[in-house]
Amino acid sequence: MRFSPALLATLFCAIAATCVAQSPTPQLSLTTASGQTTFHIGERIPLTLTFTGSAANHINTAGYDRSGRLAIDTYTVTPTTGWTDPLADYYAHSGVFDAGGLFGIDPLDKPFHITRDLNEWVRFDQPGDYTITALSSRVSTKPHPTWSDDGNLTLRSHPLMLHIIAATPEWQQSTLTRIQQALSAPHQPGRIGDPDALNDLRYLASPASIPLLASYIREDSDISNAWWTASFGLYGLPPSLHDNALTALNQLLDNPDFPITNAFLSALTDLQRPASEEQPTGPHWLDTLTAAQIVRFDSNWHLAVAALYRKQGKALALSVHSLLSWIPQHPSDQDRAILASALGSNFSALSRDHQIDSLENNWDTLRSPSMLPVLRALAQPEQLPYTEFTHELPAAALERWYDLDPDGALREILTQLASPTLTLSAEDLRFLPPKAFPQLESTWAATLTPDAGDTTQAIAASLLTRFGTGSATAHVATLLNKTVGTASCTPQATELAYLVRFDPDAAAPLLHRALTSRAKDQTACFHSLFTDVAVHASGPSLIHAAVGSLNDPDFEVATDAVKFLTQYADASARQPLLDRYLQWSSEWSSHASSLNQKGVTDESHSHELDRELGPLLANSLLANQGWLPDTELASAVRHHCLGPGCNHLPGPPSAPVYIDLHLYQHIEQILIAQFNTPNRDLFESKIAQYPEGTTFTFAWDAPTTYDGQQSQSFIRDILQRHHMTLAPTQPLPTQKD
Repeated sequence: MRFSPALLATLFCAIAATCVAQSPTPQLSLTTASGQTTFHIGERIPLTLTFTGSAANHINTAGYDRSGRLAIDTYTVTPTTGWTDPLADYYAHSGVFDAGGLFGIDPLDKPFHITRDLNEWVRFDQPGDYTITALSSRVSTKPHPTWSDDGNLTLRSHPLMLHIIAATPEWQQSTLTRIQQALSAPHQPGRIGDPDALNDLRYLASPASIPLLASYIREDSDISNAWWTASFGLYGLPPSLHDNALTALNQLLDNPDFPITNAFLSALTDLQRPASEEQPTGPHWLDTLTAAQIVRFDSNWHLAVAALYRKQGKALALSVHSLLSWIPQHPSDQDRAILASALGSNFSALSRDHQIDSLENNWDTLRSPSMLPVLRALAQPEQLPYTEFTHELPAAALERWYDLDPDGALREILTQLASPTLTLSAEDLRFLPPKAFPQLESTWAATLTPDAGDTTQAIAASLLTRFGTGSATAHVATLLNKTVGTASCTPQATELAYLVRFDPDAAAPLLHRALTSRAKDQTACFHSLFTDVAVHASGPSLIHAAVGSLNDPDFEVATDAVKFLTQYADASARQPLLDRYLQWSSEWSSHASSLNQKGVTDESHSHELDRELGPLLANSLLANQGWLPDTELASAVRHHCLGPGCNHLPGPPSAPVYIDLHLYQHIEQILIAQFNTPNRDLFESKIAQYPEGTTFTFAWDAPTTYDGQQSQSFIRDILQRHHMTLAPTQPLPTQKD
């Protein structure tokens, strides 16, 4: 009996069970979205790219790139004349590279379609017949491809024929009229405007369309990212229309109701680039390019400041807010005065988010007694459903009010803290100096009831911990005895913190119950209990509980204990941490090679966190709040170190000791050598561990902002108080492998 080759192959696969189904070759087809093949010059040409294949292939579904253009799809056009890449000059002179964006990876088990506008890559300048071919590297043979992967395939579509005809003035005008009607048409609240109409406007490139296109370079449009579409529309104009674009932008600069944004200044800057300016070359071409751009941008910034007197209302406030986000290196006092006066007098016209941003990041400019009436108004509790964000504006206003008028702000704070409806937490009031408010403690304690709600309980407990005296410990302990292990994590942590600070004996058994309440119907707050409580308070009872959890069978608990002890421990934790580290090292010594293999663990050490515990323990011993590591300790840690991070362990601090000050949204973080101090009290405690006369230096130059100068002044005072030496600023040394 004779069998066909196909049948033999089928039988072999069935017996061996090793054959994979034959995969169709991935293919790419290219069509216009509407089937239309004749277009005017300046008419938007939507293309549909269709990818087919099988589940063995995977496709990158990205729809955009932060640089402005997605590079995984490209097009070839023949003939090679009569058309231009509209953004080639922009990318050649901007120093912008592919920046990535959100994308997904899906199996190609069904056709994948994506629509792109050909005009983004091709601007037709002459009528004629053109052949378009798409090339794409979206499809990969790997299940988890990256943007550029050796498993990516380059697919080429079949040719698509397009017939391009001239754009008559009549067609351009009728198209512009249609676009204007679409953009001005009313739409339902909460719905965006017509993005297709704006894209039509982006590519129209008629002299009459440019003023309308330029007017969309604003951040308050109801069309998502309208400023981006409009900006790239101007970048892609033929050089013959650049003067039209500059005229339109300069008219908007003088328009009282048009807000100036950084995108607007960037467009103005790019369009001002002389046609004769060649792209820099050589090893430092990007620095040369950036320097030229900055000179033009700074010049336009000063022009915008000079134009502020013509702006009004919301446009004025938004313009000032944008100008403050990019200030030249040496602005004049006059410029600063103009910005401060304009923003202060129109502050209420800003959105809530812009008001918060200005108070947090532009206080240097706004800091003036003239801001007090504005701050008093903004400091009132917002009539909004409480979330973690709704209190940000009053809190920011109170902090700046306190800076200008401490007595007046404190009176307002005490009034709000005495209200039965609490909205200010201890974190919101971190700027207040350490001081108790015993007259309010009973009010806050009365708020702590099982029915009060998680947010109210957490706020009240945070205030008790930060500003209390301990008079309500019995009430809090009674509440926790009923709820510990079942309460939500945040209120439980803040209530435990109150007892940790004021009644350690009562805190100890409750911490134990919180750590051991692990039934399925209970919360999993024990996983982060130590770090959650320490945000509000630490003390011997919490340190003792953390030391007792270093051998917890739940590695999340043990890891949390190590992280807490690193930042909050005292000297009593040194030996327990060392003992646990030596134990971990001994357990892993027989299979240490697996520590170098990411994601691979021995069966007896299957939990990934166990792999991480050793490095955390090593770091905790050498970068701990509770002590300065000596040579003996550093040697012991290095001797027993396992895994890839051993070469990067810190050692005993050497002079000069670097202080690294960071400010994020005016919240300070201070590092001393390898020690990360979570608050000012612990910073001073760590400084006190060094011998008198130790030399310190700042890792960065003196901050130029008011908040930065205040933080550095505090640091200088602490160093002086403990008789330390402060050397001139030195840059951090480069870490060697």
